[in-house]
Amino acid sequence: RVRPHRIVANGGGAIAGVDHDGDGDFDIATSTFAAISSCSYSNVMSIYVYGSPVTSSSPVTTITADYTLGSALSGGDVTGDGYEDLVVGIPCSNGYTSSGAVFLYTGPLVAGSWSYTSNVQALFMSGTSNDFLGSDAAALPDANGDGIGDIAMGAPYADTTESTTGQVYVFFGPMDDYSGTVNAAAADIVWSGADGGDAIGQALDSAGDVDGDGLSDVVIGSYGYNGGGTDRGAAWLLTDLTA
Repeated sequence: RVRPHRIVANGGGAIAGVDHDGDGDFDIATSTFAAISSCSYSNVMSIYVYGSPVTSSSPVTTITADYTLGSALSGGDVTGDGYEDLVVGIPCSNGYTSSGAVFLYTGPLVAGSWSYTSNVQALFMSGTSNDFLGSDAAALPDANGDGIGDIAMGAPYADTTESTTGQVYVFFGPMDDYSGTVNAAAADIVWSGADGGDAIGQALDSAGDVDGDGLSDVVIGSYGYNGGGTDRGAAWLLTDLTA
């Protein structure tokens, strides 16, 4: 099966394939997220989930919120129960402080229209303002070899040794081990940018198994990386997350 292409589009929302009902066919999740210049934004944004096969323009599930709901969407079974789950990035979720968050909704998703604060398995939060956690987030097929999916999430404006180095957090499944609010700093793996302005984690995704070891690898974008010239950017490929 080919998973519907996962897109994080600065001007037009995100889209992901997620078999949340376990019928063997990918359902489609899409968001109305649009790029904004600040988090002082109050228009309602939504995520729409359409069942497969798509026979109606009416979504099966609608999730609504203010702020930046759905800047990132990703689907995968991160609880090990056979139903794929929905990972959602909301980088402006903590009021207007821009600390950001990643929400995990487990499959099968509840039908109907409901608030983003309902039906949440776990809420991964940054403890620091202006980190923009959830700018991107991804379900990983299996990064540590236990047969269960994992989650990676980026906070590109996190400060470590310098300003805006960025950080990427990976939590190993099963994700039903987590509930309520979880501090991103408690992740199983944390990567930080090497220099100020690297902003790693603005974009990330599973790269599949590119080295043939049976484990999911991760690709991470760093648009502010200065190697060889100012802001040339880089993409980092991370393999063997068990090492």
